[in-house]
Amino acid sequence: MREISPTDSVSFTEQLSGWLELPFRQAAVRLVLRASMPGWETFRTDPHHRLNVEGTIDVDGFASARPVTGTIALFPDDAGAAVEYSLDFSSDDHVDLHLRGAKAQRPGNPRALWYDFTTTRFELTAPDGTALRGLLRTPTLQALRCLASLRAAADSVPLRLGTLGRFGVHFTAGAVKGLLPDRRVSRR
Repeated sequence: MREISPTDSVSFTEQLSGWLELPFRQAAVRLVLRASMPGWETFRTDPHHRLNVEGTIDVDGFASARPVTGTIALFPDDAGAAVEYSLDFSSDDHVDLHLRGAKAQRPGNPRALWYDFTTTRFELTAPDGTALRGLLRTPTLQALRCLASLRAAADSVPLRLGTLGRFGVHFTAGAVKGLLPDRRVSRR
């Protein structure tokens, strides 16, 4: 059996929708992301376990199918969140914006796992520092489509299945670890 290639990778598509809190109203938000692993070895050794993403974002009133790029961190070693999003795009009037979001996992509560992994709290920041907050959800059907969109790149079917398996183990281990109480020792 061949060694794991550093270029073996996984990709998937994720769709999220929700709202952004504006001063006098809520704006609908829709995000479609295509995530791709830069290669298994790069992903595994990166302490943030980042995937590259590109896609489109719609924000009612100021961004219509705008291209978005950035990263998704899956179970970063620093355990700040289960999933962290760092995305950049320009509004329809060409203002550069940064979206930073997180899927936070509640330790000790396995019943909340589905909600935790389908809910993303985010902040949208403009160059002048103005920040707006919002919430994105992945509806059940979209979450199932995300799972069905998982694809592996490797030299053969058995190697692609192995790559998907390693990715699945990383995801499952991260989810289980997130359920455990925080055992980090605070130093004074």
